[in-house]
Amino acid sequence: MNQYRLKPRMMAAASFARNGKRFADIGTDHAYLPLYLVGMGISPGGVASDINRGPLERAEINIKEAGFEDRISLNLGNGLDGTENAGAEDIYVLGMGGELIVSILDACSYLKNPELRLILQPMTHHFDVRRYLLTHGFDIIDECLAEEDDRIYQIICASYDGCVRQWTETELIVGKRIIEKRDPLLPPYAERLAAVYWKAAEGLEKSGSDAARQRELEKNLLLLSENCNFSVDILYK
Repeated sequence: MNQYRLKPRMMAAASFARNGKRFADIGTDHAYLPLYLVGMGISPGGVASDINRGPLERAEINIKEAGFEDRISLNLGNGLDGTENAGAEDIYVLGMGGELIVSILDACSYLKNPELRLILQPMTHHFDVRRYLLTHGFDIIDECLAEEDDRIYQIICASYDGCVRQWTETELIVGKRIIEKRDPLLPPYAERLAAVYWKAAEGLEKSGSDAARQRELEKNLLLLSENCNFSVDILYK
């Protein structure tokens, strides 16, 4: 194993790391991300946490092989339990369902600190993760897409400032920052999402149900997929 290489999904998440900040990697598995952050000199150290002993045992082997036992500690806990005193400033919750990520965030009051940064990569329910953040005082400061094994992933970077925000439904699904920065992967990703809402609309219409919402989202997503150079204002018309 080369601990200084990451696959695109985790590399995209690591791109939001701040130099010199300690980390907490929740659901660490093999500790690949902590090893990268320390090995590349991005972070002085942090905690690798998991709810199961098996992943932590694999992480421990890799950390010892890299010689980072004094810089990366291990924590057995549910979500962020046990990480309160780790001094982590960049907190990663990657590769979990969006509903689980929301429950982890909601159970941890110490996250409401402007000095902390959340880097989240939900596998599902991206809408719910963004809605939770924006309605609980977190600002989504940046986002990006990453492609790996023919799948496109969303990575969300947020920080607490106490302000409540409201985004459109399209922005919650795709990511307002992703739209604003014209992420290179936005066209194919929006096209895939449009197909999901087209299928949902077809099913509703065949059953005689109202599919206006699904059709509107399909239209907005197709606009994103066809031309990333349009004005974002078109989504509000």
